[in-house]
Amino acid sequence: MNESERFQTKNRFEQSFFTKNSVNLGYEKLTMRFLFIVLISSTVGFQLHAHNYYFGFAEMQYNATNQTLETTLVLSAHDLEDVLKSKKIIARELEFLEKDSLTIANLENFVNSEFIVSSGANRAHFSLLGFEVLKNGLVQIYLLSAPLVL
Repeated sequence: MNESERFQTKNRFEQSFFTKNSVNLGYEKLTMRFLFIVLISSTVGFQLHAHNYYFGFAEMQYNATNQTLETTLVLSAHDLEDVLKSKKIIARELEFLEKDSLTIANLENFVNSEFIVSSGANRAHFSLLGFEVLKNGLVQIYLLSAPLVL
């Protein structure tokens, strides 16, 4: 193979290599755009649909001396806010609410309508002692029941 043939072979190789890569680069850009659009669409879709489950747990202790239940409810703050806003109980986020008597009374009524504890035929009625919005996105609600015979 002489010098001229080597140059022509090398030139053909470079042309085909760069042509293929140029096509691949265009294809990769198109693929990346498509993946980006799918990612953004799915993220927006997830944001638009509320979930159908709620996080929460209760810690209760029976005080035999007073015959009361001392209870702490731990709930996801944004879930509680969404429910309270939908029922027109609050208009702002919990952390910005004044802990005045009206707010406490409205929250207490809501808790008593949704959180039900009973022993036999006796149903506990809770007084709301207060609530605390934590930095981790949870809210703790402190309750004390009226005397309840177990």
